[in-house]
Amino acid sequence: MKQSVCSQASESETTIKAIDDFLLDFMTLVFVVESGEEEFQGSVRKLARLKLKKLKRIATILA
Repeated sequence: MKQSVCSQASESETTIKAIDDFLLDFMTLVFVVESGEEEFQGSVRKLARLKLKKLKRIATILA
């Protein structure tokens, strides 16, 4: 079944938003790690894994 143009646009916006959120969080986490705050590394890794899982779910839904 073909998706409507509106549905595809909505999915694209959702994907773009998720990617933007991931990149912003990732850049923030890189800054924290590079600044030498070693006690944040566990939290940084956990957040990065969660964001990647979210992107994978969105990509799977859109595929």
